[in-house]
Amino acid sequence: MEQVKPSEVLEQFLSYMDTVKAEYEENFAIVGEEDRRLQDLLHALEFAPNKQERNKIATQFQLSRKRRRIAKDKVLELEKIYDLQKDQTNRPFFKKLKGTLTQQKGTEQYLAGQREYKKRVGDDG
Repeated sequence: MEQVKPSEVLEQFLSYMDTVKAEYEENFAIVGEEDRRLQDLLHALEFAPNKQERNKIATQFQLSRKRRRIAKDKVLELEKIYDLQKDQTNRPFFKKLKGTLTQQKGTEQYLAGQREYKKRVGDDG
């Protein structure tokens, strides 16, 4: 069984943090879009000429609310991690972690490469 390298764990973590940022912002935008769509649907419902049109609008309304709920739940799920990453006081930590990843990869390459011992003292005795 192959052992996971420390650099792989760090890389996965940093990649996850980037994913959280993108996913949070995307879902936050969806919530805003669906909030704006609500007003459009309410006005469409108000001015619908008949029952059939109101039913179509009500279906659109229901789908919009479901999309909003899914996005809002995702925002709530990722909020603490996103806030941790966006906090200015944590930026030096994440920058240092990225530097550590680079150094760790170098160390792992060295350890996996061809190494040979060079004597420090001659054979003279």
